[in-house]
Amino acid sequence: MNASQQRINELQKLRHDLLNRREQSGSKITSIDIELNVVRSELQALYEQRRNEKNRL
Repeated sequence: MNASQQRINELQKLRHDLLNRREQSGSKITSIDIELNVVRSELQALYEQRRNEKNRL
């Protein structure tokens, strides 16, 4: 598994964990949403990078 795929897996797990935390009562939804946005942005960038690499082949 290359570093990019490993990072995607880590981010997907983190996203899942954040979504679960967000559903818990008493959680700080605003700060979790900020973290989710950061994770989503990085995932989108990695997916775009992967698409660009595949298109070059």
